[in-house]
Amino acid sequence: MTLNKTIFLFLLSALIVGCGGGGSSDTVATTKDEILNTEFDNTTSYKWGSIQFDTTFVEITKNSRNGNIWYADYPKLDKGTEPDIGRLMLSTDGLYRPDETKYLLGYRRYILRSTSQDGTTLRKTPYNKDGLKNIVIEEKGRWIDLKNVRISDRTAVYWNLLAEKIPTSVFFHPKLIGDQFKDFLALTKKNTFPAGAKCFQVERTSYSVPYYVITNTDSLAFINGVSVNNLSNYISLAGSNAVTGKWGNVQWAYLNTEANDPKYYTISVYMNIDNKLASGYWQKNPNTSIDSIVAGYERSLDSFNNYEDVISFQSAIEEAKNECTYYNSVASQKIESLINQSLVN
Repeated sequence: MTLNKTIFLFLLSALIVGCGGGGSSDTVATTKDEILNTEFDNTTSYKWGSIQFDTTFVEITKNSRNGNIWYADYPKLDKGTEPDIGRLMLSTDGLYRPDETKYLLGYRRYILRSTSQDGTTLRKTPYNKDGLKNIVIEEKGRWIDLKNVRISDRTAVYWNLLAEKIPTSVFFHPKLIGDQFKDFLALTKKNTFPAGAKCFQVERTSYSVPYYVITNTDSLAFINGVSVNNLSNYISLAGSNAVTGKWGNVQWAYLNTEANDPKYYTISVYMNIDNKLASGYWQKNPNTSIDSIVAGYERSLDSFNNYEDVISFQSAIEEAKNECTYYNSVASQKIESLINQSLVN
């Protein structure tokens, strides 16, 4: 199954974090930087997993605003997992270098640019040491009142449906932590959120400018059967097939044939950073919506008839439609009480 879901989610994750080249026409409109709604000041997000983790079934992100900085703290990381401080990226105004320092509130993950007065729009820029701000990620959605809502309806939706339909799935960890995860999922079906609980569901994400995600700062490139370790040789061998540019003081290049091939969702990009060949990728269309995500899963679902594949994609569709993105403190306290209860059993 979930191998198929994982492949699609990998593409989707690239779609969410990377774009470049021509970008997309559906970009973020210029908006005045102003915090008009404080509901995003303190929120919690969850990353659920099973065989991916060894010591937990969830990684928790606590988001806190101080001034215009959105901090991220990670109180329950899996053993050996590094905190998400952001990726090294290149965009139209230069190189975005994340801050590796952990502060009292956590890591400086984003610059919070604005929130709309009605709380439906959040605009943020990846925090970087040089204060670059051309990249603006806009999340549009809605706040949902969770009072008396069954927790499983809005939390760990994919995993709840998988546990219900295929409780013996190999994608649940075979050791104790897998049983504890199932205990937690059972509790989410039996419990409801209290009064005051709310969550924000992102319905559409847009990006203001193209950018590349850098995955290796000391790389090799293989082109026309030749291995090269500098950008000049890469461009020379690519010839007329090379698309080149320069953002800030960083020159970059990729292959026109890859960019124009519809079967490629992501394109390999090479850059000259600190006189070394760096490599990364960009996503042709970085913008997402619930509808586009569901449509992608539905196309994948049409290609498979294995029972576990079908259940996995159906569960992923329900997750896309119903999973919350950010929870307020009342909602997160209830979720974490069930997490703690499951982990001690």
